[in-house]
Amino acid sequence: MISVIIPVYNGKDTLLRCVESVFGGGYGNVEIILVDDGSTDGSAELCDKLSADVRIKTLHKQNGGASSARNAGIAQARGEYIMFVDCDDTLEPDTLARVGSAVEETHADMVIFGMRFDYYRKGRLERSDVLSYPKDGVMNREQMKAEFKPLFGHNSLSSVCNKAFLRDMVIKNGVLFNEKLRLYEDLDFTLRFLMYADSSFFISKPLYNYYIDGDAREISRLAAPEGVVVNADAIAESIMALKADETEADTAQLGGAYDVAHSVYMQLGFRYLLLKSARMNDIKRLCKAYSGSESLKKLKARRTGKSERSRFEAYVENDKYAAIRLLVLRKRFRRSLRSLINPILSMIRK
Repeated sequence: MISVIIPVYNGKDTLLRCVESVFGGGYGNVEIILVDDGSTDGSAELCDKLSADVRIKTLHKQNGGASSARNAGIAQARGEYIMFVDCDDTLEPDTLARVGSAVEETHADMVIFGMRFDYYRKGRLERSDVLSYPKDGVMNREQMKAEFKPLFGHNSLSSVCNKAFLRDMVIKNGVLFNEKLRLYEDLDFTLRFLMYADSSFFISKPLYNYYIDGDAREISRLAAPEGVVVNADAIAESIMALKADETEADTAQLGGAYDVAHSVYMQLGFRYLLLKSARMNDIKRLCKAYSGSESLKKLKARRTGKSERSRFEAYVENDKYAAIRLLVLRKRFRRSLRSLINPILSMIRK
């Protein structure tokens, strides 16, 4: 059996579509666990209504965030494998059949498949991108470590929604979502699961459809610049723990993983300033938090030094606050310009 855990928070308008997509392929051995995370829009009542189907179970809890809801779902799951689907996303019709076939044939600890990202603004699809590791088949733990940077680049590590996890391995090793993290909690979960997984099966076809509202800003969940570093510290520690059994002779190969961890700091920091604040005080606080991070210091000592630094990283390391602010404002201006031009171009193409 496959247990599909769906956290629900104010998802009344999209939940039915999501549930129907899970059952759409006709795969019979499945249960859905709806975790109502304190919804206020009628989603709770819809969950109860959907639970009339014996394949669907509903849990109600106080609002605690997606990680808390997923952990509650894990505790109730009965399937051999666990999957996670967000209530505003959908699966391709053959997703569960392909995952089920993969685990029956290979008994892999984890199945990883591609994702399609649909970007919407004001209800209109602006663009659609696919991220997927381009090879199909089984990969062991050492191979995944060696391919760490390409896997990260193809979104094979960052999300839990394009994966199926062996439940016994999750429960036995206490691999749960870190409820203190506001961003990259999926990556943290995957990294800690990889510490125990011996094999993973890859499906290059995009089977998960991720819907992105262009006006939604997840970075706003970080209330202060220091929160950026707290989140990045957790990811860095998980990556370093994953690589802890390696020898010094493997340093050149491992540099890719450490470079990824380092890039998480820079990506989160830049996104925070871009979407939440470009005030000089916040920029100074962010740079101070970076300089005080012990995890970041350990990463810098392990990096290969071969990767190119971004302008943002170079400015951060040299405390060039005005240059950082100018870089952020330029990026904001370009985004605003694209949001004005893209609809016009779409009309012209039609």
